[in-house]
Amino acid sequence: MQWPSRYNGCPTVEGTCVQRYASNLHAALTSIWPKRSQQEILLDLGERKAWTWEQHGAAIQRFDDWIVLNLELPETAQSQTPVTDEEVLAFARTLRVNLGAQPKTSVPDVAAWIEAIAPVLGAGPKALANSLRTLRAARADHRWLRVIAQVARGEGASDAWCFHRRTPRSVAACVASWTEQSQFNAGDAVVLLSFLALWQRRRPTHEAKGNRGQQATRRLTPKPIAAMSGALIQPGQVLPLVELSQRLEHGAALALLTIEAALSEAHLAPHRPRARARTSTGEAWLTAVEKALPGVDSLLESNDRRAIGFRLERLRAWRDGRTATAPEDAVMPPYVRASTALEQRLPMTFKSNTPGLLMLLPQLRSREMLEST
Repeated sequence: MQWPSRYNGCPTVEGTCVQRYASNLHAALTSIWPKRSQQEILLDLGERKAWTWEQHGAAIQRFDDWIVLNLELPETAQSQTPVTDEEVLAFARTLRVNLGAQPKTSVPDVAAWIEAIAPVLGAGPKALANSLRTLRAARADHRWLRVIAQVARGEGASDAWCFHRRTPRSVAACVASWTEQSQFNAGDAVVLLSFLALWQRRRPTHEAKGNRGQQATRRLTPKPIAAMSGALIQPGQVLPLVELSQRLEHGAALALLTIEAALSEAHLAPHRPRARARTSTGEAWLTAVEKALPGVDSLLESNDRRAIGFRLERLRAWRDGRTATAPEDAVMPPYVRASTALEQRLPMTFKSNTPGLLMLLPQLRSREMLEST
């Protein structure tokens, strides 16, 4: 399906012409999660309801309006050298050595290298072997395989992938690279799902289909996207991916992406999908991250370690309905400082382009905690 050209312009919102990413968002959404059932959950079109592609386009436009204005995404261009399927698969064959696997296979009709990498990708060996003729963005295991190859080439984008590192410019560059021809990877999926989750969480509550036009508390408002649990990573993948990151030259980027994907899953899990009760606590992903962290301690910067520790505590606190324990560290990353200031209503202000504050901008703006530019 071609994206309607009328969505590619530069519309006026509150008298200001701003750069739009609607066609980029459409390309990523329909490539990574192409099923109609997935689209209606991600864009809150109403589950199992009759909706048209015109309504789908209008929903993406609303999402685009919201993220551009609320996250202050600038106009930018990003060029990437795509990694071909042949290059990815050639690299994948070498991973068996990095993983320390034996040269023999225990699965009939499956190559040893495929059996070795299957746990890292969250796939069964036979299913993976039967799928590798063409890599598809709609498969999570293929997205992970592609991103591992890109990280190994030094092309990690941690400043866009990681919640606690993001800036308007780094994320805009990532989104600007999404086209119909893009070969989407696990990092792209994390960024996109993270944006959609933020939009569903921070938009006016009466806009949520499940609230039927009525105001409600943000905590009790259904989040349809919570039904996408498991779309990014499986708990059992976390440790194998982190162990692989220790053996790659640019492995820190893979370790950070793995942790970010797991924390994103843990964030979605306790929320209530539309018309359904909460089904998960997210603890499986949080525990997986905690078990994996000691192995990559030397790969991560001190700010990353502090931010990840705080986020683990904050996710559990939200789930359990309590205030997160304030960190004792005198030196805190900007994300931690801003989150603590929001929760404790401290009289502080922040710059919107500070690394790590991007996903907090809607809250900081509503509390008048952003410095004038």
